[in-house]
Amino acid sequence: MNLQMNEIIIRKILTKKRDSNNEIKLNVSGVSMKPVFYEHDVITITPQEEYEIGDILVFTYNSGTVLTHRLLDIQGDTYICKGDNAFRVELITKDQIIGNVSTLERNGAVIPFRYFGKHSVALSMAVHREFLRQQRDMKKTKLTDIYKLGKKIEKEEPIVFQKSSSCNTAKGGEEQFIIDSLNEPLDIQSICEKLYNIRSISQEDAEDLLVYMIEQKLIELHVPIKQENATNLETKSL
Repeated sequence: MNLQMNEIIIRKILTKKRDSNNEIKLNVSGVSMKPVFYEHDVITITPQEEYEIGDILVFTYNSGTVLTHRLLDIQGDTYICKGDNAFRVELITKDQIIGNVSTLERNGAVIPFRYFGKHSVALSMAVHREFLRQQRDMKKTKLTDIYKLGKKIEKEEPIVFQKSSSCNTAKGGEEQFIIDSLNEPLDIQSICEKLYNIRSISQEDAEDLLVYMIEQKLIELHVPIKQENATNLETKSL
């Protein structure tokens, strides 16, 4: 009861400040926007006339809960938001938005935001769709290539693709070009360079296409066999 009352009070205060076009500072709570925000970070919220895809919005949701999630799409009057580290999306209207996050402070220092491009938006939406396909089972979703790809990008780990073991068929020339290029596993940068040099496709569009192909199971993440496992398999076959 106290939590709900506090949320209602917070909502009224934030809405009043928004309508006065004032900047607002809040402490971050929760993990749904990791690794962009962490507990006890301080964010500055700035009301805007218009919001763009990729913006991090602060908005009221359901009975007054205040959320800080990223704007992934705008469909008519509906704004589709999702935490970078979350699985489900929220559908809201513009009047629920308090503002977007303009600055981030951590331990007294201003921290720049990590770049969140077109492919990152596509990947976040793809994780949500995979979550629905997995019957809202987070454990099963975390086992999928689309989720693992997001974590590799977040941790800046090497990303290597290979042909899919499924029988899904490519629908476009660029898709087939990528599949034909994967006679052996290739890292993401090599694929993007091929697409740019031969098909004149920008890196951002290439990364967006790779996200789509992973979700459609046209390609998959390559997981190299550890040397010790390879040795064991060879020994067993003798």
